[in-house]
Amino acid sequence: MRDADSTAFHVAARVGACAGSKHLGRPVGFVWWFVGVYYRQPPLNGASRSYSTGVSGILGYLLSGGVIALIIVFQQEIRKFLLMIGTTNFTNKRNFLKQLKFLQTEIGSDIDTETILGACKKMAKTKTGVLIVIERTNSLDFLINTGDKMNALLNEALLESVFYKNSPLHDGALIIRDNYIVATRVVLPISDSIKIPSRFGLRHRAAIGVSEKTDAVCLLVSEETGEISYIKDGGFELYADFKELNEKLRKDLM
Repeated sequence: MRDADSTAFHVAARVGACAGSKHLGRPVGFVWWFVGVYYRQPPLNGASRSYSTGVSGILGYLLSGGVIALIIVFQQEIRKFLLMIGTTNFTNKRNFLKQLKFLQTEIGSDIDTETILGACKKMAKTKTGVLIVIERTNSLDFLINTGDKMNALLNEALLESVFYKNSPLHDGALIIRDNYIVATRVVLPISDSIKIPSRFGLRHRAAIGVSEKTDAVCLLVSEETGEISYIKDGGFELYADFKELNEKLRKDLM
């Protein structure tokens, strides 16, 4: 019976995914699964199941098990929301409203991705270590406070000077918000995931760590190989060339 229920859920989830957004696939799958489980059970006392009792029964199933199921499905989103609440200064109305951008249907971005990638490409040739964190909807104020604050308009020369090997600012991460460099020498949380290959060092673990805890995206340049990595949602995003990388970055920042 459990195998049948599991199979039914996965089929329902695929149907839900085909019906719309990938984020709605799992919730729709749960609804279909609950409906299927409810109607597969025989009615009590041999009575026929009417429309009203069917609806109330389905709602009962959803209320009893659906809450726990939704918490499991959306645990990443819930964690990011709680992190947002814990790091938002509610006395500043403008900052608080900015944290709620994820409720909007569209989010515009003025970040110059070509400037960022152009600087990364130049520093990759000299194998200069780079760690850039780009803020999206989750506030990074709790990280900015660990480094040196700045308010400088984004440009290639400034990015290269910050990560220059003899620069006092090159250690740690650089944070970009709304096309401005807002902090350097930032200390990031380190991921303890065992899935990260051993060939990747502290810089990559830090980028993965911050992308696990927030929705920020990261760009890295390896000091050993000069390879440019793009990290989002705790994982590496693959790309074929700089054109595709720029398209991915622009899409993720929209």
